[in-house]
Amino acid sequence: MKCRLLFIILLQFCCLRMAAQDSIPQHRSYAVALGGRQFLDTYLSSEHYSGVDFAFLAERQRKSKWKNWAWLSSLNLDFASMDNRADNNKTIELMGDYRLLLQHYWQVIPERLWIAAGGGVGFNVGGAYNMRNQNNPAQLRVGLQLMPSVEAVYSFPVKRRDWIVRYSAATQLVGFAFTPKYGQSYYEISQDNAIHNFDLTTIATTPSLRQQLVLDIPVGKSFLRIGFLGNYRQSKLHKLKYHSYENSFIVGYSKYF
Repeated sequence: MKCRLLFIILLQFCCLRMAAQDSIPQHRSYAVALGGRQFLDTYLSSEHYSGVDFAFLAERQRKSKWKNWAWLSSLNLDFASMDNRADNNKTIELMGDYRLLLQHYWQVIPERLWIAAGGGVGFNVGGAYNMRNQNNPAQLRVGLQLMPSVEAVYSFPVKRRDWIVRYSAATQLVGFAFTPKYGQSYYEISQDNAIHNFDLTTIATTPSLRQQLVLDIPVGKSFLRIGFLGNYRQSKLHKLKYHSYENSFIVGYSKYF
């Protein structure tokens, strides 16, 4: 009888250990973000612009074949319409960003708190258009970067349902980016070898940060997602300065499985 009881206890312990090791909170989510944007691109204009930013966000997390590691992929489509300080000119920007990260998760509090660190690749493509610039009205952006990342996930009960807080951040470490040279037109680029306009980037030349803080509130079998998105991109290449500072409110849907 004692051996049987001991066997049951050991079996339950092993099951709990397996559950703890296999309890990375996988999810997928879709959301929109609305907020403000501060913008400068000296290739288009030396003026600062500000305006409204709208984005669509898709995110998916899934376990990998390696213990305690998970893939995190995300897609952002971002549109901004901005005016200069004199309110007599407008710049619009459309950007697409895709990131694929592999992160290791540590369960700090069983079934409650996880922290993660890792990294991966990020790819972005898009461009900006200045309504009144006749010489160089448009700017193309293409980049590929290696990105370190961190994440924290906290689950807490509210009226017998688990609410989930997630914070994630990623930055650009090293990569490549397309940029014209100071005073160079796109016609000149088309007549030359455009490969010369792809520059090596580092955290010193493109100090950027993307961070997101969200709260997932259970509604039925899914979750309502609300939160904050901060997306700060900067570069200084070929004597050209660029920055884009976005602060937005997030609302959307998420599903855990």
